[in-house]
This record gives sequence, C-alpha cells and structure tokens, in this order.
Amino acid sequence: MAKQTLPVPPAALRDPNAIEMARAWIAEGGLHCSVMMGVWSERDRKEPGEAWGVLLADLARHYANALEEEQGVPAEDVRIGIMHSFSSEIRRPTANHTGEFVPKRGQRAKAPRAATTRRSPPKRRPRER
Repeated sequence: MAKQTLPVPPAALRDPNAIEMARAWIAEGGLHCSVMMGVWSERDRKEPGEAWGVLLADLARHYANALEEEQGVPAEDVRIGIMHSFSSEIRRPTANHTGEFVPKRGQRAKAPRAATTRRSPPKRRPRER
C-alpha cells in the first residue's frame, strides 16, 4: 500500500453518496492513475469532457490557492502555469500512456467503471515558446 496518502475531505466522509473520482500515484518511475468512469453521464447527463474539464479546473484552483497560502506564490501565476502546461501536454504528450478498464466491484467486465493508466517516464522534447 502507498506509504504517503492524502486525507479524505470531511464532506466526503459525511456524505453517504460521496464518490471518489480519481487517484494518482508516483510509483515505479511513473504516474499511475485510477479514474471513475460514467458518473456524470449517468447522474447529471453531462458530457464527459465538459464534466472532467470542470473537475480538473477545480483541482488546479485548489492547488493554486493552497500554494499561495503555504508558500506565497501568487495563485493567478500558478493557474496560468498550469493552463499552459496542460494545453501543451494535451497537444503533445511527453510520455506514453497505457492502461486498462477495470470493472467496478460486482459488475461484469462489459460494464467498465474505472480506468487505470500508467504514464511512462517523460520523453525528451524541445520546450515550446
């Protein structure tokens, strides 16, 4: 099991309907992730790309605000850096991604719910300007 884990937010502990949407680890020289699939399309009828965009933007905002509070780095500068890096990485990935769909406990393999992926160590590429 992971040696360093994050706390579960208090609201997630209180809410019996809370759903963990993503986990990410740095392990064996790469990034390993698990993501919950299908939650928004089933519950809120949102497009997956739109919904995950909101989730990722909220994560970026939380991180930027925390960094500003803890280290004094302006949150706006952090958000801009994240947006530039995200846009560049989406256009030209720096690593190969592999993965598989893993059925949620109790479901048949035809109904995948979680995707696991491994991000290989970065490939070298020239920096964009």
